[in-house]
Amino acid sequence: IVKVKGSTVLQNLYVKMGEIGPVKEPEITINHDMVYDLQNSDLELRDISINTSFAEIKTSGTVINNGEIDLNMLLSSNIERLTQSLQGIVSLPDGLNLDGEIDAEINVTGHTEEGLKLDGTTTLSSINATGGPLKNNTISDLGLKLLYTLDYKITEDSVNIEKMDIESEFIKMESKGGIASLGKEMNIDYELSVKMDLDKITEEFAGMFPVDINMRGKGIVDLDINGKLSAQENENIYEQMNFDGNVSMDEIIYEAYEIKDFKAGFSLDDGFFTTKDFSFTLNDGPCTVLASANLK
Repeated sequence: IVKVKGSTVLQNLYVKMGEIGPVKEPEITINHDMVYDLQNSDLELRDISINTSFAEIKTSGTVINNGEIDLNMLLSSNIERLTQSLQGIVSLPDGLNLDGEIDAEINVTGHTEEGLKLDGTTTLSSINATGGPLKNNTISDLGLKLLYTLDYKITEDSVNIEKMDIESEFIKMESKGGIASLGKEMNIDYELSVKMDLDKITEEFAGMFPVDINMRGKGIVDLDINGKLSAQENENIYEQMNFDGNVSMDEIIYEAYEIKDFKAGFSLDDGFFTTKDFSFTLNDGPCTVLASANLK
């Protein structure tokens, strides 16, 4: 059994690979505490931590000789420093200033030759945004949580998304599905449901909507997506992908117009878009809408 404990320091790191980069980092410190069983080829990572100017990453777990993996990773970072340090990889719209904290905890299990399962939570807190596409508007103290469970099959080159959820004060999203043939023509089968608190959205993103628009009550979006997403530029995505969904909103006020009980169903099948059960009340008058379009 060999035990390795210590630290490694990289200074003035510069990395550029093809179109990726450059990445410049003044100092990276790697602390390692591991135990290697020579006889069984088993590796125990008691603590592997990487400290940079923009993030701290900690990893612990085991890598067994037959390829079985069980790792736990913790990540903590400041978004402003992260985007500044990784400008060659992470790009933001021109003029957009983004700040806040990101924390993630991810558990990775599986086999290196069969597949890996990721189960984790990522939290964004105290998010502030100004400039760029926001113009004179500001997003302040935004927070949300992303919860996910993904199962990637190496031999099938596919991912099964057991859970991809978002939680915040103003929105809650639940979704699941699968993507097959990731490296070729991606076959997508996905469903999601979004519930919105329209009062809190109006308050949180004040200034991003026209001043005469106000939303109240609840909003719901349900959407099913399936089809093939090809990398070929000449293919019409509307013919390859099918959508079926419903949207509802309690109340929308725009100047002198009051829209209540907004409900709309829609579908896109083989390039043909149609609405169904599309109705609302406009200033106490009932309205229905029928629409169709050929997107081929």
